[in-house]
Order: sequence, then C-alpha cells, then structure tokens
Amino acid sequence: KKHIYFFKALKKERTKTGKTDIAFKVKCEAGTYIRALARDISNNYSICRLMNLRRIAVGDMKESKAFTLEELKKAYFDEYKKKGNEKPLRKMIKPVEKYVEKEMPIIIVDKNAVNSLIHGHVLYAPGIIKIKGKFKKGDSVALFTEKNRLVEIAEAVEDHKTIKKMKKGRAFKPIRVIMDEDSY
Repeated sequence: KKHIYFFKALKKERTKTGKTDIAFKVKCEAGTYIRALARDISNNYSICRLMNLRRIAVGDMKESKAFTLEELKKAYFDEYKKKGNEKPLRKMIKPVEKYVEKEMPIIIVDKNAVNSLIHGHVLYAPGIIKIKGKFKKGDSVALFTEKNRLVEIAEAVEDHKTIKKMKKGRAFKPIRVIMDEDSY
C-alpha cells in the first residue's frame, strides 16, 4: 500500500440524484493511484465518484511555479527567435538531468562508452567511472556522462555492490536512450 500523507475534504455537495460529490486534496507517496483511492472511498462509504483529477505538484515541481503555453510561446518566439535572448526560456525549461538526479541512482560512464550507449548497446563494467547510490538487480538507474549529461535510463544486471567489484562483463542494459548523436 502507498502512503497518504495528507487528506482533506474541501467541499461536499449533494447532487440531484441523491449522491454526494466531494472535492478533496491529497498529498501522497509517488505511485499512489488517486483513482483507486476515490474508488475505495466510494466502495466503503458510497459517497464519491471521480469527476475530475488535477495534479498540482510532483516532487518539487509545483503548479504555482508553472508557466502557461502563452508565456512559453512569447519566451521562444518574441525573446529567443527574434532577439536571441534565451534567459526567459532557460527560466522556464529545466534540464531533465536536474530531476533524474533526485530520483535514481547515477552511474557516471567513460566518454568512450557514450557512443555505443546512444546506439542502444549495453554498458560493460570497464565503462563505469563512478556509481552514486544503491540499487538492486533489475532496478532502473541513470547513466550520465562525465559532463553531467543524461545518456540513458538502464536496468542494473546486478546489484550495486556486485557491479562495483566487476572488472568485466555486462553491468547495465538499456531501457530508454535519451541522448542522440547530435547532442553528444
């Protein structure tokens, strides 16, 4: 079961059909299914149905800090394309690396391994420079260049202790390649 850290009913309203609609706010652990929570509440108390779902935060990304598409359009077309000013755009668009680093173990790979990784090959033990974080066999990890650029999300073939000791052999297999040849 996932953890619910905060639950508050904001509004109760009786409908024409005799049902009660409830608006509520939840702070929960990643992976919690709000639709399932609404279903469980309805099954236990016969008082709710999910009419609308709005995510207002994920990690440190909050709706209150979001930008509208209009603001993004202006930053791109009016500032960057017309004037060459990239500051407003950089304020709005954060590199994916910033978020991946917070969520997954990081594996720093040798620059000589990057080219084969971006073509979907496995990472062998000699291509590993540094391991940051702990993981088990089968866990997802992020493979980064020495310059802190995300290459791919990979699956650990062994746990972190075993891989640290390896001198040869497969260590990680690709799940999703992020970097392409043009960005390397």
